[in-house]
Amino acid sequence: MKRDLFGQMTFAILSSTFYDKEGDTAAELVEMTRRQIIENGGRVLEDDQKSNYVIADDGYRQDVWTLISSGKGDEKHRLIVHRRWVEACIKEN
Repeated sequence: MKRDLFGQMTFAILSSTFYDKEGDTAAELVEMTRRQIIENGGRVLEDDQKSNYVIADDGYRQDVWTLISSGKGDEKHRLIVHRRWVEACIKEN
C-alpha cells in the first residue's frame, strides 16, 4: 500500500556511505531505504542531483557524522539526514 507521507519530497541516497551490517549488505540497505521512500510517496533521485534531502548512513566515517550533526546542507544545499530518520518518520506517522 502506497502512502503519501513524503508528499513528493525528493531524496538522494549516498550509497558510498552505506556498509554491510547486521546481516544486510550495503546494497540491500540502500535498496530497502529506496523502497521505503517510494512506498511512502517520496521520489528517489541520483545522488548527484538536487533534492530536498540526501540520505547517508553512518558506517564508520567521521566526515559523514560531522555533516549530519552540523545540521547544514551539502554543497548542493540538500539537508543531510541519516537512514534511520526515514525509518523514524515512517514509524511515527
